[in-house]
Amino acid sequence: GIYDVEYRTVDAENGKLRWVRAKGRVLFNGNGDPLRFIGSVLEITDQKEVEIRKNDFIGMVSHELKTPLTSLKAYTQLLNERAKSKDDQFEINALAKVENQVNKMTNMINGFLNVARLESGKIHLIRADFSLNEMIRELLADIDVIYTSHTITFRPSPELMVTADREKIEQVIINLVSNAVKYSNKGTVVEISCRMVDKDAVITVADEGIGIHPQDREKLFTRFYRVENSKTKTISGFGIGLYLSAEIVRRHDGRIWVESVKGQGSSFQFTLPLAG
Repeated sequence: GIYDVEYRTVDAENGKLRWVRAKGRVLFNGNGDPLRFIGSVLEITDQKEVEIRKNDFIGMVSHELKTPLTSLKAYTQLLNERAKSKDDQFEINALAKVENQVNKMTNMINGFLNVARLESGKIHLIRADFSLNEMIRELLADIDVIYTSHTITFRPSPELMVTADREKIEQVIINLVSNAVKYSNKGTVVEISCRMVDKDAVITVADEGIGIHPQDREKLFTRFYRVENSKTKTISGFGIGLYLSAEIVRRHDGRIWVESVKGQGSSFQFTLPLAG
């Protein structure tokens, strides 16, 4: 098997904390018995410290931006109510667009905060049993309000109970739907579905978008990775939504993957353990 891990260690001479990365592979004979391994250990202390400082900075800035955005959203909602009382359609439409942009900014900041928490080990799962169909139906009511440019549908399965952190799984589905909307034409369908496979629930978000080239699929769940081509240059994003989704799913002992055909759409799927 192949291994690639990072871990902390303490220098025996001076007691300083160091970061190292171990990479290698184990070689087996025809019977599956290990014969030898080839590998190396690299010191990555400087690189890791820069990464930690960057994550701290992102977390701090994102946290500071949340307060004015919360106030901006509250004032926008107050102005919207006032515009509705006067039946001023111009103001109503303009404020709806403002609120939509505030929501996008809030989601982006929450994404940065969650990445910083994830990489500092501060994200904790609060697992509980819940109905997958019920959760998706309730989530769909909110999604329909946010993404009015597409038709978002849900194809339920027989009742499925899963054991997971409901809030974080909702975040994964919202990230996948947001991604599907970004990379497909207005008026097309985004379908959410779920089914049971062995002892897992499989949740799928499928779109009718531009599709993903095979060489990009393996990198999609890497932090800050974005597909770069002529069709994606005008699409906003920082490449954190899929990375965060993948980490949340993995912490639930699940798998996440994508199936795609260029020009025909993509299907993002992930698994969760069934309750019991």
